[in-house]
Amino acid sequence: MVTVDDLHKDVEKIRPTLNSTPSVWGPAIWKLLHDTIEIIPCKTCKEEGRIMMEGLHDIINVYKGERPERPSSLCELYTQVKGAVDRVGLCPIEVEEQQVFE
Repeated sequence: MVTVDDLHKDVEKIRPTLNSTPSVWGPAIWKLLHDTIEIIPCKTCKEEGRIMMEGLHDIINVYKGERPERPSSLCELYTQVKGAVDRVGLCPIEVEEQQVFE
């Protein structure tokens, strides 16, 4: 069972690697994210976190030129992010672009 202390240890392992390449710090950050989801006590939230993590993995897969392993999780992540952006009203990028071009 992962504890909050384990998460702190994960962060301390990542800190010195942040000035290096993704191949060095990437696995440590994925471990931290997976461990964070593991300690979520609510079963519903844990499942949502798992789906989001799978979606994030597939975003990286697509950027690397690979096929998504769990397309349904990628679509669910997209739906969640789009829903949050829609509730705000405007995407922050659109707001910045409007300010630049006004």
